[in-house]
Amino acid sequence: MGTAEEIVRERVRQVLSSSGVSAAQFAKRIGLEPSKLSKSLAGTRRFTSLELASIADQGNTTIDWLLGGTEPKAMVAARCEQGVEPVIQAALERAWIYAEADLTLRRLSEGPHHLPPLPPPPNDADPAIEAGPRLAERGFSAVLRAGRSLHQLRADPAKVVEHVFGINVAFEPFDDTLDGLAFAHDGFRLVMINSNKSWSRQRFTLAHECGHILSRDGVDTEGARIDRDVMKTGSGPRRQAEVRANAFAAAVLMPADSVRHRFRDGVTEKGFAKAVGTYLVSPSALAWRLVNLGLLARARADPFLKMPAARAAWLGDWADAYDEMTVQHSRSRRPESLSTRVVKAFMAGKISAKPVAAVLNVPLDTILSLPCADLTEKEPVFAP
Repeated sequence: MGTAEEIVRERVRQVLSSSGVSAAQFAKRIGLEPSKLSKSLAGTRRFTSLELASIADQGNTTIDWLLGGTEPKAMVAARCEQGVEPVIQAALERAWIYAEADLTLRRLSEGPHHLPPLPPPPNDADPAIEAGPRLAERGFSAVLRAGRSLHQLRADPAKVVEHVFGINVAFEPFDDTLDGLAFAHDGFRLVMINSNKSWSRQRFTLAHECGHILSRDGVDTEGARIDRDVMKTGSGPRRQAEVRANAFAAAVLMPADSVRHRFRDGVTEKGFAKAVGTYLVSPSALAWRLVNLGLLARARADPFLKMPAARAAWLGDWADAYDEMTVQHSRSRRPESLSTRVVKAFMAGKISAKPVAAVLNVPLDTILSLPCADLTEKEPVFAP
């Protein structure tokens, strides 16, 4: 194994060899003087970050690979994951795009990579139904230590999760056969939620997937834990982790002490409807929570289990919030910190537009185009 600079030079040579053109032609393609390319390959000059980005684009690879990383995972997955359902393949490829962008930015950074510590994981020997709430309490403590409130966690869980736990959060549209996934690889954490699901399902899935990350649960394939249906805990080796993740999600979204206090005088239709709006969960989720906490008899639960969310919003006087969440529930969301980092790296000339477009999931021309570049100075819009 050579030095880092030797590895870069060797991999650039591999890209050059595979290009099928001369070194001079290749240098012209990446906007570099041939003499500078020759000096860099000879070791008398270092490649700049932008030059490596251009070389990676020409070679259909990543800066991370040029800097000594492994072969791009998304490409490996596309070749090797034969037989995986298209929706799972699409989700995995998006996850690896995020992971590769993060790793590239870390390799280009001169400072240390800071990843917030996670709370201590649960003991696998503990009953899952008890371990989930205990893990939720540890999570709440971490949120408060980080200067965030539980109200903020409820209002914008994705933002708080990213800040406190360093878990990137993405909401992207997939077909109905996937709820979400939890992904952890080489210091990168991600949960991805299907934005085509209802807003209450999305919130529960987000908490469920975070439970997997905080529990350090194992993965199914390509570094991810796939949840086709978070409500189906199944059997076999997965069951323990799935039950625990669901117990964690319920405790996060509907904390036991809060629920007990709210319903200390019993469960009424009006009080129940208001609580659905407070916790921002589905009526069925809250009804089962009340049953499991011994606050509502199963024999009385059916009207609450079957209450439509719209009716709960009307009865509970939170119709405006319901309308807003219903309108916004299908919107995509990219990981905020990662998106900001790739855009800043692009603006600083450290990476090309290609990884920015990949992370933001927009056409390359959207990043490269100059607004109003085709307008003239006589364009009416610029008239005084």
